Amino acid sequence: MKRRIALAMVGLAIAGGVMAERNPLVREVNKGIYKKGLSGRHIALWHSHGFYYEASQDRWEWQRAKTFGNVEDIGNMPYVVKYLTPMLENAGAVVLNPRERDIQKNCIVVDNDHSTAKSSFVKVAGPWKNILGGYRYQSTLQEHENPFTEGSYLQANTSKKESATLTYLPNIPAAKKGEYAVYVSWANNAKNVSNATYRVYHTGGVSEFTVNQKMFGATWQYLGTFTFDSQNAAVVVSNKSDEKGVVTSDAVRFGGGMGIVARRPSETIAKNIVASLPDNNVIERIKPNEFRWKKSGVPSYLEGSRYYLQAAGIPDSIYSRSKYLNDYTDDYQSRPHWVNFLKRNGIPIDLSLAFHTDAGITPNDSIIGTLGIYSTKGEKFSDKRSKQLSARLSQMVQDQICSDIRRAYNSQWTKRPLKDAAYSEAAGPDVPCMLLELLSHQNLADMKYSLDPRFRFLAARAIYKGIARFIDSTTVIQPLAPNHFAIKKLGEKQVLLTWKNTVDTLEQSANATKYRVYFKKEDGGYSPTFIEVTGDSLIFDLPRWGVQYGFKVTAVNDGGESFPTEELSACLFDKPGKPALLVNGFTRLSAPASFDNGQKAGFEWWQDEGVTDGVDMAFLGYQYNFDRATPWLDDDNSGWGSSGTEWWGRLTYGNTHDFTSLEGESYQKLQLSYVSCSKAAFEESCDVSKYDLIEILFGEQRYVKNFREEPDSITVFNDKLLAQLDTAISRKIPLLLSGAYIGTDMVERKDSTAIKFAENKLGFIWRANIGSRTGEVESTDVAQNHLKGEWHFSCSAIDDSYDYPQIYRVEAPDAIEPAKGAIRLLRYTDYTSSAATLYSSKGTPVAVFGFPLETIKNQQKKLAFMAQILKTLGLYSPKK
Repeated sequence: MKRRIALAMVGLAIAGGVMAERNPLVREVNKGIYKKGLSGRHIALWHSHGFYYEASQDRWEWQRAKTFGNVEDIGNMPYVVKYLTPMLENAGAVVLNPRERDIQKNCIVVDNDHSTAKSSFVKVAGPWKNILGGYRYQSTLQEHENPFTEGSYLQANTSKKESATLTYLPNIPAAKKGEYAVYVSWANNAKNVSNATYRVYHTGGVSEFTVNQKMFGATWQYLGTFTFDSQNAAVVVSNKSDEKGVVTSDAVRFGGGMGIVARRPSETIAKNIVASLPDNNVIERIKPNEFRWKKSGVPSYLEGSRYYLQAAGIPDSIYSRSKYLNDYTDDYQSRPHWVNFLKRNGIPIDLSLAFHTDAGITPNDSIIGTLGIYSTKGEKFSDKRSKQLSARLSQMVQDQICSDIRRAYNSQWTKRPLKDAAYSEAAGPDVPCMLLELLSHQNLADMKYSLDPRFRFLAARAIYKGIARFIDSTTVIQPLAPNHFAIKKLGEKQVLLTWKNTVDTLEQSANATKYRVYFKKEDGGYSPTFIEVTGDSLIFDLPRWGVQYGFKVTAVNDGGESFPTEELSACLFDKPGKPALLVNGFTRLSAPASFDNGQKAGFEWWQDEGVTDGVDMAFLGYQYNFDRATPWLDDDNSGWGSSGTEWWGRLTYGNTHDFTSLEGESYQKLQLSYVSCSKAAFEESCDVSKYDLIEILFGEQRYVKNFREEPDSITVFNDKLLAQLDTAISRKIPLLLSGAYIGTDMVERKDSTAIKFAENKLGFIWRANIGSRTGEVESTDVAQNHLKGEWHFSCSAIDDSYDYPQIYRVEAPDAIEPAKGAIRLLRYTDYTSSAATLYSSKGTPVAVFGFPLETIKNQQKKLAFMAQILKTLGLYSPKK
């Protein structure tokens, strides 16, 4: 008790007053300032390890073992990059990462000295001086090479009215359209201003930023991630400022790209223990010239920080403490020294956090749990504050993690004793810091949680809350995303958007005070502008007939902004009649299925790979060793849990929350009006009589046990949804239903009500959980008047053949048979089982598919498919 009181008093030293009257490193202008959030704060954050060069083996390799489809080197990236970093940024903080955060493999550098990919640098409107000492692009970096010292930069005097601009134009071919992180750089000049203006032109519009160029700029500084195409891609730097001085500008980078640092052994090969090398640490002395320079050959985001920092212009005294003798030790030592380097060069880092998972296996498969590590070595930071602040940070974050996990998922989650130890990442930073070991990546019980996106989000949110309260005990926590989102047609081109506030049962302060509605057109990015409202609805006038518009909603309070809702969309044509309704019935996120029979245990990826949140960059490969008795021999032979690397460097797709837009493209091309809603809104408040057809996209929706083994709401059919379907049938509204577990879910749950409804009202009977392994279907002879052709949906384990958009893999499509009175529309060609049915339910046509329609490959064939099935359902009449 005395220790807790002492630490609480130490915490007062950092509460309030730290933000000061300063411009942050980067700020997006239209987001505003969160007065009870983290605006003005700068946080250094990273996930552990990374792909590195092992000189003794003369190869690039992982730093940790490959187990349970995961390797720690990238397994923690979803926690840090997908969740924790944007949470902190949504609260107003600037987050600095010593590893690449962008998963975009394409990289374009635009610079006044040399640009890549036939890109151009344009100087316009006003005098800019060319000064030596800036960036120059190099495709390969060897020892001692720093690209930020080999070129030149440009400089202009400031003006209250814009009188000089620089426009950076990347060449992005149509095939490379997508999301790119944008990084900027500038020269360090005593006359630099603290509010330089940057404008990013992208498919969603123009995003404006102010950048504090008084802080360190001879490196890559992150602005944001945007959708670019061949016509909408530019960064403009302006000399506009109300401060007297200069604006400097150097290279701009679009995308993360591939690793560019090349390595070979030095004359001395050393053990992976320390960076200072006494004679007894030397393994071997060799001749470097006998070895080729080797790049990793992998995307930059997979590499360790030591390589990112070299490519980012950080001095080698920071990223190679061993003087190029040992990359392993250089990697973990580079991160804390990078923090101190930024601090010495004008970036006011408030704290740092190193995110790790631990090693270790429990004999009874219990949870290893969470450990916080700090160091009081040296007693004080250079600013004379006590290093007990690190103890306080570690305690607050660990307490919040364990409290939230225990309340939400596992009341017995293990909270390990805090540890005061001089590990490099816990002792090295000259700011309050923490080394977090969230759980064990070698223990199946822990990994059942860690591979689940819901757990990742909760753990990251707990860390964010702990950090925020460490900085200011009076902070307000940003809300959760709204729910029950829906779009309804009002009249002409006018739609009504509605939603509900989400109550955070773990956080009283996380209440929304207003909402922001974001929108986009067609397949472009979201506009940076938004409509802010205090209520739970918005009337929106669609600008044009026949154009697809997408919408997302966020919740806002004084602590920050939530993550967005799912994407819903609408497209209206100037035609009589009611629109169709597309329902997003795919809400599931989950870890892969798992089993444990005592002797063998692991993840049953062949049955159910789980559903990741959006795009997952951390899945390494499928587990192949399930024998608990197999010992660890080496990281190349990790024993029980050993996994392959077939997904290494690839992205896996899960629930991208945009399926009504993807499916809506077919309706748009067929000139059919539609609106959309969430599953929750359809079940609770939808008037089905307003629509000419209802299509429900169940995707890979399926009941999965939650962590408390309690009933879960993630199901295909429930009582409320069945009631809505029954109403639609009684009102002669055609139904189009599809999903990979459309029958399996109700059978596994032994839901007799749903099983009977499916047979008697929807016209199908479940037959098998796995209807195909190839994803190939063909129409049957009896269906020739309704549907004719062959199609292919995303099903193969690794498949790069399907066109835009990339979409999730359906590993277990359902085989469903027609009930009495129904006909079989499709068969799977490999298993020859039934894939789809058509039924007239009391005169109402109902089509059911055992695979998700949004996963059909080839957009032209998908359009032909939809034209036939919508004609059969009475919605579409092709022009003669």
